[in-house]
Amino acid sequence: MSCMLSKLYNRDIDPMTQKQEELSETEEQIKTMYEENLPLAKEGNLEALFQIAEAYRKYASYYDDDTVGNEAVVLYQNLADQGHGSALCQLGHFYDDGEYFERDKEKAAEFFRKAANVNCAEGYYFLGSCFANGDGVSQDDEKSFKAYLRSAELEDAGGMAKTGILYYEGKGVKQDYNQAYFWLQKAYLNSEDWGLYYLGVCYLNGLGTTMNEKKGFQLLERANEQFCYKQDEARKLLISCYEKGIGTEKSWENGQKIREKIENEQKKWDQIISAFIP
Repeated sequence: MSCMLSKLYNRDIDPMTQKQEELSETEEQIKTMYEENLPLAKEGNLEALFQIAEAYRKYASYYDDDTVGNEAVVLYQNLADQGHGSALCQLGHFYDDGEYFERDKEKAAEFFRKAANVNCAEGYYFLGSCFANGDGVSQDDEKSFKAYLRSAELEDAGGMAKTGILYYEGKGVKQDYNQAYFWLQKAYLNSEDWGLYYLGVCYLNGLGTTMNEKKGFQLLERANEQFCYKQDEARKLLISCYEKGIGTEKSWENGQKIREKIENEQKKWDQIISAFIP
């Protein structure tokens, strides 16, 4: 199989140093992934074979090499036939993105459902997304919540955040701040930032937990820096905290810095959009 990854192993010689050119960080990661999993893959270990497929996919993306990419697809398909949840999900992503296959939202949802049927947390997560957005299936908030909840129960941090948000909003399930806090906090402890805004609000207002304005403020500060759900709302609330001295000392200047940051980011987005739209 190593011949497929020729660019990782057959490096040009630098004429100045007479040494083989060094790999980039991404190339090193791909090569390490491949070499560490190859022995077990040769023995038929499914998880090792999946990691080989992942190495092929990343290599194909990095070098724009369809030959290796098609080999990755074959590996994913073979693994999917054996009920490998993550491989089923990856095929779903290919159909969802129109990569290697013609874009087909219904087939994407079908593969996510198959992954869920083998108790794959990732499969439940993306099936929840399908139901939430009506992608390939009829839009259904209740089914979306149930799928996200199952992914959370299977220890998917993204599913934990989604479940907490839905409990907070009462979308697809009866509103329950105790459950919202439970899942949002669990997601946060698993390094998932998507629900930071709502977790901060829970602490600021004592929803589902003891009020802790300092903790709520700290979470909003993190939400200001990390990509999360309702980041704009988090920033507005953070400005209010600075101006009113909630969870921190009053500071109009710090609030103004956040306003300026929002304005600068908007200008950058406007420039990007204008570059693509005549």
